[in-house]
Amino acid sequence: MNQRGKNQIAGVLILIIFVVTVYLAYPHVMTILDALSPSSSPQSQSSREVPPSAPASKELVIVDDSGIKATYTGCELINYIPGQPEAYALYLHITVENKTGEEITVYLQDTSINEVMSMALSAVPQKILDEKKAACTFFFTQLDGTGITSAKDIENLENIEFKLCAWDDGMKTIFSSGTIVIE
Repeated sequence: MNQRGKNQIAGVLILIIFVVTVYLAYPHVMTILDALSPSSSPQSQSSREVPPSAPASKELVIVDDSGIKATYTGCELINYIPGQPEAYALYLHITVENKTGEEITVYLQDTSINEVMSMALSAVPQKILDEKKAACTFFFTQLDGTGITSAKDIENLENIEFKLCAWDDGMKTIFSSGTIVIE
């Protein structure tokens, strides 16, 4: 067999390995993407082990300054991979209204859960056009040391602290709140 024939066989084997890998990984990837999707379908909603908790029922205006109005609309603990109890995250829901005169991106800084520093993440950039309102969800997956050890531990959530910040199209910070505490 010549070199060209060997290369063709190697290429076919690599393609087969790739197809099998994608086929086996697809359900897991889709489960994670569905859980992280900000517009969850009814099907992914039903896979949540814990419904929104007591802290989720209160709405609270947390910022109303410099053309930005932010309202805390709730939080919840979600098991984002069904069947794996260690795969849970705290979701923080905030509605932001932009009246700054320019497009902004909002993010959280200096975040902590139960007095333990934790990084807030977002699956998509939280861009908000001028004169628009957007529901923003931030999530925390690193909850070690907070007393929260599963998606059923919402009663162990004592407080969430953060600064709400916004930057313009040039990624220049145009707003940073003081420390916000939700208890």
